[in-house]
Amino acid sequence: MSIGKEQIYSSLIAFYLHQDRLMWSRVQTIVAVQGAVLGATYSLRKYDYFVWCGILALGVMLTVLIFFVMKRDQQVRDEIAEQIGNSFPLIPPPKWPALRGRFAIFLIVVILVGTDIALAIGMLIHRKIL
Repeated sequence: MSIGKEQIYSSLIAFYLHQDRLMWSRVQTIVAVQGAVLGATYSLRKYDYFVWCGILALGVMLTVLIFFVMKRDQQVRDEIAEQIGNSFPLIPPPKWPALRGRFAIFLIVVILVGTDIALAIGMLIHRKIL
């Protein structure tokens, strides 16, 4: 039994869309991790600074790790798009680059990691450790 071009094209489109959904689910995972980190840091702020600095450091490491996995998902998705050809993407790219999903994800990660670092520095200064 041979596989037709239509079946291959349909499979590539389905895989492309799967990779796109997977990437956005990783964004949700980052938001959940950061919510947990900030909540834990707030509830443990009265304890030794090693505890909440460790939690913030863990949050930064997990966020960066998930971000690198997302970059790999984007790379796979781009390779699939090349195989699909010029008829893809289904929607035109935005005129303003800041509206692209890749830039938005990068901005979200930078803001969250920056918040963790600023919070750690602020708490260390407040406790007169720095």
